[in-house]
Order: sequence, then C-alpha cells, then structure tokens
Amino acid sequence: MAAGNTRLVVGVSAVAVAAVAIGGVVATSQGPEADDDRPGAASPLAVRSSSSPSAPPELTGPVKVPLQLTKLKPGREPQVPYSVDREIRGGAGGTVAVPGSSSLLEFTRMGETVFALLSRDEYTSELLELKLTGKVEKVPGVSSLIGTDDQTAVAYSTQPRGKDGLNLPGGTVFSQDVDDNVHKLTVRGVWGIRLLAYLNGTVYYTAAASDGAAAWKLYAWKPGETASKHVPTPGSATAISPDGKLVALRTAPGEHRACSTVNDLATGRSLWRTCDYEVRSFTPDGRTAIATPPYDDGWASASTAALDVRSGDVLREWTGAFFVSALAEDDQHVLMLIDNQETMPRGVLRCTITTGACESAVPLGGKRIGLGR
Repeated sequence: MAAGNTRLVVGVSAVAVAAVAIGGVVATSQGPEADDDRPGAASPLAVRSSSSPSAPPELTGPVKVPLQLTKLKPGREPQVPYSVDREIRGGAGGTVAVPGSSSLLEFTRMGETVFALLSRDEYTSELLELKLTGKVEKVPGVSSLIGTDDQTAVAYSTQPRGKDGLNLPGGTVFSQDVDDNVHKLTVRGVWGIRLLAYLNGTVYYTAAASDGAAAWKLYAWKPGETASKHVPTPGSATAISPDGKLVALRTAPGEHRACSTVNDLATGRSLWRTCDYEVRSFTPDGRTAIATPPYDDGWASASTAALDVRSGDVLREWTGAFFVSALAEDDQHVLMLIDNQETMPRGVLRCTITTGACESAVPLGGKRIGLGR
C-alpha cells in the first residue's frame, strides 16, 4: 500500500494491504456434499465466530495445493458482500445495482444500505450511499471505505487535492451507523489516509508523514471523540485481528520485497517474523492469518497462504491462479478473488483451510467481479 498516491487506481479493492474484518453474515446453509473423488469440493461453511475454540481443528492433506481451475465444481455464493458487474450481492441485504458507468473502486454494506466508492476521473472519486428506498446520497472526494464485520456501521475518509490534482495533506474521517449517528474527525499534517479496520467501536487508519512515503503510521479513533491516537508500532500496519489484540506489520521494505511480523498491539511484542509472506488479514477467531507473497505487481499475487497466528507456520498455500485479493469468509474458509492465467476472466474461489479443498463461489466469466471491504 503506497501511501498518498496522486492518482486513483481503477479496480476493485478488497483486502489489499489494509483490509481486515470484512462485513459478512453467519452462513447457515449446507455446503456441497462430501465426495472423496472430488478434491476440489470445500466443506460446509462453519459459523463465523469471534472467539477461539478450545483446540484448533485438525488439518489434513498437503500444505501446497496447486489449483486446477477447470476442474473445480460450483459451490454456494459468497456469504460476504461481493459485486458482479454493477450489482452488489451477498451480506445482510438484497441485491443493489450501482448506478452510472464509473469504475467501482470499493464497496461495503450497512444493513440494506450499500456504500459504493466510484472513480469519477483520473484524480477524483465519489461515495454513493444507496438506500433501500432508492434514495442516493453523494459524498465527493472519498478515497477509502470500510465496514464493520456485523454490517452495523461504516467509516470513510476523504483526500483533499489541489487544482493540479495532486494530493494535499490531511483529510477527514467519517463514521456512520444504522441509527443514523454520523461522527467526523478532521485530520491534519499527514498524507494518504487509508482505513484499515473498524473494530469494537474503534476506527483504525494509517497515514504517512509525506506524500508517497514507503512507511506509514497507525492511528485509532473512537467516533465521537475529537482526536485520534497514534498507536506506536515497529513497522507499517497491514492488518489488525478482529479482537483488536494483534497487528500485522510490514518491516524492512526493500525494492522488491519486505518482511512481515505479527505483534501484540498493546505491548509491541513480536510473535514471529517472515520474509516469505505478508499478512493481509485474519480469520474471525484470530487463529489464522491470510497472507500473500511479500511482493507483487500491484494487480495480483502468485499464491495465497494461511498461516498459524501462534507460530507463523504455513498451514496451507494455494497456487495456480492470479490472486487479486483474499479474505476470510468464516473461521475455516477463505474467499479468493482470482483471474484465470490464460484468458483472465474473474471469479471467486472458496477454499477450506483444514483440508485445502476448493470450489467455485462465483464462476469464472466475462463479468467484473469484486469482494467488499
């Protein structure tokens, strides 16, 4: 995540560097039936939890899982918000169409309401709040958007720009909940505000000391308070665990790669370090970190991995596609937005951490697909 980009990156953002705690619902429908001759089939969805079970589930099968996309069988649709062309589906509400033709950058849900961030031109963006009644409210200049896991609140931030289209320092962070409570925080003296998580009534965001800086700082804001607090970390935050106790950090960034650590957020103590992966998010129970190689071209990664949060050990690593983004659907399942290696249509896979098995949650096709924040 390069802080303070002077131009908007046109594309659907999901867990990217700063994504965590995507909105979702408890999955209650049954999964595909088990079939020993069907290695691509995922297990039924587990309940999306917020607390760790007494013992971790047993893992079976190889750690390295090469995918054969043409052999994967269809499963249920994602249980978290996702997009197909300009329709927002999944999550707590019904299908909502995003009006217009501007590129859809990010989206999230707050109950039946959809928040969609659109690119207006090379330098400007606009947030649409699409209500169930059909009413549409617009907020110009929004650059980052995120929702809570239970879809009861959202946060978004603005990026001021000069007449030449270049970034200016500062910005504004807003929070909004289902009871129509809106809070505002004015931020000064930093660049490239990016929302990282909205957890337990606290909005976490990152910002850099200068435009385009390679490192950034972490801040925490409780909506209703007049100021945010700087959270000291020995690196640049890329994810926070759903319970708010752990933070993943990018450290020692180089030209082509960086190292990553998982630290106790309160004490700063490091649990482990790796230079083979960068942590992007956590499962709801906090046991598993979802990670990708520490360097990619800004579009997709060559693999997605599940790491043991306690030790940093690789539990599972999937290859065989271009992985645009990934997020935990529940404690045991990972959703992966992929592009096919040959023709590059988009689709979504659901893979089970305990077995490595995968299925198609959104089939590969010619439509634009995205995962929410």
